Amino acid sequence: MSGATLPAAAIDVTTSIAGVPLASILLNEPEGAPTTVEQVSVFARSALGAIVTPTLVAGPSPLDRPLVVSTDHVLTSPDTSVVGFDDYAAVLDELAGCGTPVMVTVGGGSRDELVEVLRLVAGSRVDFVALDLSRRSTVTSRYHSDRRLVGLRVDLEVELLAIARSLVDVPIGIRQPIWLDPQNVRQWATALGVARPDFVTIAPPIAIGMLVDVTGAASLVDGEYGSPALGRLSGPAVKPINLAEISIARAALPAATTIVGTGGARTGTDVLDYLLVGASAVEIEIEQTAGRLVANVGGVLEQLAASGATSATAVIGALDVAW
Repeated sequence: MSGATLPAAAIDVTTSIAGVPLASILLNEPEGAPTTVEQVSVFARSALGAIVTPTLVAGPSPLDRPLVVSTDHVLTSPDTSVVGFDDYAAVLDELAGCGTPVMVTVGGGSRDELVEVLRLVAGSRVDFVALDLSRRSTVTSRYHSDRRLVGLRVDLEVELLAIARSLVDVPIGIRQPIWLDPQNVRQWATALGVARPDFVTIAPPIAIGMLVDVTGAASLVDGEYGSPALGRLSGPAVKPINLAEISIARAALPAATTIVGTGGARTGTDVLDYLLVGASAVEIEIEQTAGRLVANVGGVLEQLAASGATSATAVIGALDVAW
C-alpha cells in the first residue's frame, strides 16, 4: 500500500478480501469516506487496508441538507452516506491513483439505476464493488412490488449479484442489512451462499430507533423516506447485534466468502471482537478531519497489538460457537 504508515507493533495486520491482499485489516465506514479530492492523500497515508466510498447512486446527490446525528452516534439519520456519482466522480478518479485498494459502494433506487452506476464504476479503476442493499434509498421499494428491502430478499440479491458480475470484473460483495433473528440469519446465509458472493458486509439496520427531547417533546432524529422520527441504529448500539450476526453467518456462508465487520468499531478491542467472530477485515469509525484520521487509525492498530495477538489472521474466527 503506497505511502501507508503502520505503527511499530509486533503484530501482522495484513489480511485479504476475496483473495486480494490488503496491508491492513482496517477499512473506513462509508459514512467516514473521503468526500473531497484533498482528503484522498490523507486516507492513503492512514494505514487503512482499503478505502470504502460512500454509497454511489446515479446523477447528483439525492440529499441537499444536513442530517441530524445523535451526539453519541448511537442513532444516525438514514442515508447519511449516499452520494450522487456525478458529485463523486473526481474523488473516485483520485482514489484510483492513490495506491490504496478502493471498495466502491454502489446503490440505486431501481434495477436500471443500479446497472447505470455499475457501468459508470466499470470505467473506473477500482478493486472491489459492494452492492449496498442496506438502505431505503438504494434498490428498495421502487425495485419490487412488495416494497421490502432487497437485502431481505435472497432471490433478488442473487439476481443483482449476477447482473453485477456481468458488468464489473472485480470481486463483488453485498452490504447486507442485519436480521434480528438467528434462524433468519442462518437461512439467509445458506441461501445466499449458493451464489457465492466474494464478500459480505453485514451493516446496521435502516431505521428502528428514536431519541426523544423531553423538554421539547420532539424526536431528536430527523429521518427520511417516510420515517420522519426514526434513526438508523449505529455505533456502539449495533455492535453486539453485528457480532452475533457475523458469527452465525460465518458458520453458514462458504469459506471462500470473506466477511467484513462494521458497526461501533472504535478501538483495537472492538476490532479484535470482530476478528474473533469471523470477520477478515473491519470498518472502523473515523473522523474526516485530516490529522485526526491518521492518529485514529494508527491508534486502533496499536491497541490491537497491545491485546497480545501476534497476527490478525490467526485470530479470525477463533471464537468457536456451535451454531
